[in-house]
Amino acid sequence: MISKQSAVKQTHSGFNAPNVKDNPHRRRFQRARVDVPVLYSIGGEHAWRTGCLVDISGAGVRIACSSELMQGMPVTVTFSLPGSEREVFVQGVVAMSYFDGATGRYSNGIAFTLIFRADQEAIVRYVNAVLLGNSQSVAASDSLNQRPYEPEMLTARG
Repeated sequence: MISKQSAVKQTHSGFNAPNVKDNPHRRRFQRARVDVPVLYSIGGEHAWRTGCLVDISGAGVRIACSSELMQGMPVTVTFSLPGSEREVFVQGVVAMSYFDGATGRYSNGIAFTLIFRADQEAIVRYVNAVLLGNSQSVAASDSLNQRPYEPEMLTARG
């Protein structure tokens, strides 16, 4: 059992912050809610399906769509960050899937397995800007820095 003192670290500003070392379930990247059209393909399919990104982080996305995706299924996803012309192209696996009765659609969590470093950095900047309330300025500056298709890709887990 984790004691209250070890699970919470007192910061200099007086606010309590979780101690990441004592909380293995803490996310590595912050998430932001979005409403963005997305295209995705399943496994080795060549057909693209449509959905909607409902949240995003540097490690994955959640897609609302009419199809339930099976856990562990490989998925390719492409979308543009709001206010940007930058097209993000990632590969991932389905981490979770459930039917959302409130929306009448499936909610599918996709964990990135392969992503361009520049795309991941753009996503992280965008999420941070959304959380701070100034996403328009980040998206506008990001569209000026279109990345060439560089060979350096990251695995989200590494």
